[in-house]
Amino acid sequence: TTPFGNCTTPFGNCTTPFGNCTTPFGNCTTPFGNCITPHSLSGIIPHSREIVQGTSTTLSCEVTSLTTKVSVVWKDSSGQEVTGLPGSLVGSKQTSTLVLTNPLQDATYSCLVKSIQFNTSPEFRKTVNLHVLTMSTTNTEVLKGKEGKVKCEVGNVEEGKVPDITWKKGNIVVTSSLTEDYDNRKVVSTLTVDAATGDNTYTCTVVSSRFPNSEPKTETSEVLTYDVTCHDIDVKKGVISYVTCVVSGTTDVEVSWKLGDKTLSTDQNYEVKALAKENENLNAVLAVKNPEADATFTFIIRSKTYPQSPTFTVPVVLNMYEIVVTGKEVKSETETTITCQITGIPEAMTIGWSGYPSGDVAYVMGHGDYDSVSKSQTGTLTVRGDKVTGDKYYTCAITSKSNPKSIPQEAPVALHTYRVDVTSFSIKSGTTPVLTCTVSDIGNPVSITWKNQDASKVVTETTVSSDNKQKSTLTIADVSEGVTTYTCITKSKLLPGSDSSSTVGTLTVFGLTVTEVQLPVGNRATITCAAKGVSAAASISWSDQRGTALSSGDGKYTINSIFSSSTLTSTLEVDQSLVTEDRVYTCTVSGSDVQASTREVNLYTYNVDTPTKEVEVGSPATLSCVVANVDAPSLSISWTDSQGQALKDNEIYTIRSGEELKNGGQTGTLVIAEGGTNSGDGLFNCVVEVTEGNPFSFPVTMETFSTSITNAQVKTGEKAALTCTVTNSKRDVKIEWTLKGNTTVLPADSVTETKRGDGLESILMVADAIGDTSYECHVRVEGATYTHVATLETNDLSISPSEDTRVFEGSNLTLTCTYKTSRISDGSFVWKLNDVKCVSGGTCGGTIVNDVKTSRLSLTVKESSAGTWGCSFDRDGKDPIKSSTITLSVVPTSGTVSPTSLWGKSGTANTITCTVPDTVYQNTLTEIGWHFDGNKVSADGSAFNSNNDVIKFTIKKSASGEADTMISVLSFTHSTTAVGVLKCSPVYSGGQALTIPEAHLNLITLTADRTRVTLTPSSPASITFITTSERKLTSTITMATTGTVTTSDKSDTTVDVVGGGKKQTKVVEFEWSGSSGSVLGVVTVGFKYTADDMEVEGEVIVVGQSSAGGDVWGSLGEKSQLSCLFTATSTSSIKVMWLRKEGGAYKEIPSQGYKNILSSPTDNGVYTATLFIDQIQDADVTEFQAQITIDGVTITSDAVSVKKASVVMETTSFSVNTGGKLDLSAVVEGPSTPTRVALEHTDLGESMTDVTVVADSTTKWKITKTITPVFKSNSGTYHFRITFGNLQVASSAISVTVRIDCRPLTTPPNSSLEKETLPNENYRYRVRCKSGDSSTTYLLIHEDKTLATCDTSTGTYDTTDLSPCARTVAPTT
Repeated sequence: TTPFGNCTTPFGNCTTPFGNCTTPFGNCTTPFGNCITPHSLSGIIPHSREIVQGTSTTLSCEVTSLTTKVSVVWKDSSGQEVTGLPGSLVGSKQTSTLVLTNPLQDATYSCLVKSIQFNTSPEFRKTVNLHVLTMSTTNTEVLKGKEGKVKCEVGNVEEGKVPDITWKKGNIVVTSSLTEDYDNRKVVSTLTVDAATGDNTYTCTVVSSRFPNSEPKTETSEVLTYDVTCHDIDVKKGVISYVTCVVSGTTDVEVSWKLGDKTLSTDQNYEVKALAKENENLNAVLAVKNPEADATFTFIIRSKTYPQSPTFTVPVVLNMYEIVVTGKEVKSETETTITCQITGIPEAMTIGWSGYPSGDVAYVMGHGDYDSVSKSQTGTLTVRGDKVTGDKYYTCAITSKSNPKSIPQEAPVALHTYRVDVTSFSIKSGTTPVLTCTVSDIGNPVSITWKNQDASKVVTETTVSSDNKQKSTLTIADVSEGVTTYTCITKSKLLPGSDSSSTVGTLTVFGLTVTEVQLPVGNRATITCAAKGVSAAASISWSDQRGTALSSGDGKYTINSIFSSSTLTSTLEVDQSLVTEDRVYTCTVSGSDVQASTREVNLYTYNVDTPTKEVEVGSPATLSCVVANVDAPSLSISWTDSQGQALKDNEIYTIRSGEELKNGGQTGTLVIAEGGTNSGDGLFNCVVEVTEGNPFSFPVTMETFSTSITNAQVKTGEKAALTCTVTNSKRDVKIEWTLKGNTTVLPADSVTETKRGDGLESILMVADAIGDTSYECHVRVEGATYTHVATLETNDLSISPSEDTRVFEGSNLTLTCTYKTSRISDGSFVWKLNDVKCVSGGTCGGTIVNDVKTSRLSLTVKESSAGTWGCSFDRDGKDPIKSSTITLSVVPTSGTVSPTSLWGKSGTANTITCTVPDTVYQNTLTEIGWHFDGNKVSADGSAFNSNNDVIKFTIKKSASGEADTMISVLSFTHSTTAVGVLKCSPVYSGGQALTIPEAHLNLITLTADRTRVTLTPSSPASITFITTSERKLTSTITMATTGTVTTSDKSDTTVDVVGGGKKQTKVVEFEWSGSSGSVLGVVTVGFKYTADDMEVEGEVIVVGQSSAGGDVWGSLGEKSQLSCLFTATSTSSIKVMWLRKEGGAYKEIPSQGYKNILSSPTDNGVYTATLFIDQIQDADVTEFQAQITIDGVTITSDAVSVKKASVVMETTSFSVNTGGKLDLSAVVEGPSTPTRVALEHTDLGESMTDVTVVADSTTKWKITKTITPVFKSNSGTYHFRITFGNLQVASSAISVTVRIDCRPLTTPPNSSLEKETLPNENYRYRVRCKSGDSSTTYLLIHEDKTLATCDTSTGTYDTTDLSPCARTVAPTT
């Protein structure tokens, strides 16, 4: 270790030769030629262990960096050498081990290492520790669905050195909690099962955390479950009831009952019954002897299988109710409803009825609706009238719906009946009738009242009672013609809840009435004649005032007759052609049951005149309605519009009914104000009502015409023409002209008239215009005159600009007015805008400056400046002089681009047009330019976008547009770079700027988030498609193959984008709709998504199709296997779990006794999942399903069944006599027709294969073996053995007993033998003496020799010595 000479590297680290030494080592001639490097044994690694009691382990010492094997010796803590294995040298390492079998406590060992090659080397010692833990687990049994806890306790734990404790269910690690108790050197791991659903075994594994290679120890804990089903009950008050809880899944529990805090025991109120076993279940019963109120009992249960198991409680409810029945006493043959009410119930119950033939539709049962407020339910039984014929009792039966263990209860309900008879009369007027109501078959009086036919007035009653009968009489003093009904109302006093019954008596009184009418001429009329108190045999005839009989069918009269309720009503309809004056008709009633009677019926008429009125539009009008020849004290006249809406006095209409009816006539008027005629012609209705409730409507027409005036404006001395035109007149029209204010009519030679269609045009010619003059046009129609004014104006002023002018809004403008003549009068200039006078700085918005012959108006142009401008010179004492007018149009400082949003697909051409104002006063348009994304478009159409990409446009030369505009058209091709903002930039002289909207260039696109999806038959998949366009596009999706994959829109949203377009996002869901077919495989289906003419293509991959193998047959204890085919891609993540059907639900198969194997896929992606069953158990004879998870999506296969092949004997024993026939049969179930069927004699080892096999179905057969005749040797045990290919199954054994009949006995004299059957198929004979006559009797000689018994197992009697019967005779003399 010391540097050697001038060496810098210590000797220990040197390799050959010695570093950079130059001097030989000692007396060596070659540097380090004979030197050996020293070896250190300091590289010894001890491996301690920590285990649980009952576990064997191995301690070790590992020696490293060796070139030769060393000696290793093991010693315990006392220094005694213990046997260990020194180990072999492997490479440069040697490991020595010490095996310890089931150590019970901590221990310390030493491994001593020494060189064998260098025996003078020192010995090295390393300590190896063994730490031994203790371990125990607990079990528990809990109520199904409740929390269960098991513990794993580890002892002899040092603080801070807690071993790893792991709980598992099968191969799945489950979470637990840890409690540390170092005072007692232990830790406890608790596993909590939140809601136990069945028996499960959990494993607790303890392994050292500080010594990783220590052996683990695993122990099991059971969490067992049991189930408790308690039955709530509904019970009638005071009736003993039984509260029951059924415990299943366990055999050792302790139970008790509580009510509130009181533990119940058997006493005068309760009986606690002992647990009783029934069909593997335990029944706990509490008898409640006299329930008086609702109660909730607590059932307390704890498992005794494991003492640490917790206690559970289950509430059991006893609902107490009462029954109230309502019987009835009603009139015989009256439909009646009796009731049965339950009170105090928490929910609906079933109410049934009995006491009548089942299925008889004459009885309607109602269960009644539950009333949650009153906690009651009322059941009803409605008995049809023909069944209500005597006193009867029916039974109401109450059963619980939700608590079927409740004991049904019954209650009788009475239905008593009585009879009612009422007399009826047919009389003439003036007779006083008496009606009688008789009630019979009653045991108690009833209440009797009378009502007349309006069912409200109670009339006088007199009641007389006698045995089982009761009478009431009614005297009627005032009778009415026709049929009147009187009702006798009876009601039970014995049962007040009974319905009252009504019995009707009729009183028929003969009478004849007529109905007359009054109506306008020309209307169809109807008059009526009614005969009351007659039968259907009566008839009514009609005649006119000349006595001529009338009949239907000639088109002038229609006669209809209707008989109803003892009244015959006949109507006579008279055609309107006959309704021209008053008429008298006669109706005659005749028939076998009436005396002929005749009445006259009057038909009155009146006249109505409604003349048409023509007026000028805008003038008032008066419409008239004239009524004459009315034979009535009064009438009413009202008015309606053309829609039949009633008119009332208002600012438009004034209604005047005229003077009251006088000499049969009255005139009503409708006055229409000026505003009422502005709309032109109108139609109104005059409504006349002479007979109340029978109004008649008559149309009244108002016609209108229009008048228009054309004025004239000329220079002084010029000719002028004034026009007056009348249009839409249907009457004669006359037009005359006068000077305004003068009545002299101007000469006809100055007027020209022209007839134009439905009007007249009149032109007045003025030869020499001097100053302003007004004329009047007089229009005369139907005696009315309508006057209009026409004006002639002269004008000698000029205005500049002299023509209509267009000016930009905001520009400055000066208007000039100049008086042209050389002479000027005293006066002043006046400016007008739209005929409104302007003042400087006033409403016209300008400044006026005047001199002697000129006026200038300067203004800044705005919207209000637009209109007609003119100027005048107002001369003192003379008419003013007016200039011509100009129209000033205000041009907005704006232009348009069209469209403002341009959309197109890449490569498509498009154009945009910019329109700007032209021919604007003071501003000349010099250029229309363009900018794209803020960059100017050059004259050749080149421009840059915002990314500095070059865009190429084509600019068409500017051209004139419509309405004083100039247009510029720009063309381009849509592309990914031609997306941005385009702006039109016109240039005007004077620098006028315009506001023009921007145009947005957009690209129509279609994209998808993916073009390939994978789905399963039960799990769809989706793709998101996005379109951008100027509108929402109509899209379609088509599949390359139909009938396999369907699509549906999962969502479809549209949002606005910049530039006025739409961004549409549609999520399309793909779902499997096909079938697997005969061959499974991964299915790939192409799709095409189309929006307009854009397309996205892709494919859908369908996996997860499955096909379960066929049902599997086997016998108990044998191996079996199930299989399921399914599809998946080779890159899919797959997990397969098999489920077994238990109690109606599928559960995961146990971990023991089953093996799940998954194959590699076939070329078309088909996997095979196989379940191997080590031994078929009873629980395996059920349905199985494969639950397959593919890339996180779970599918479940169809069910495949394990079926048990079986042979079931139809009897377990058989007895037959020798010589008889032995028929042995069994029912066989299996996968196919048996290949071999044999009956085997177990005792003799014989096999009989001539067995009859008859098929009941494809999986069931009946087999029969007949042996005849039967011998004693055929006794013994038999069974059938059935072979299905490689599957064999045997039946249970049947015992056959062969009996031997004894030989016939000889009958003793004077007797007969009587055979008697005994148990075990033995029999015996008894001796009976013959019957004698009057002189002879027989008796047995030996009373003890009357029986001989046959033992059929041997065929021998116990005796054949039977006594005869002796005859006795009377002595003779």
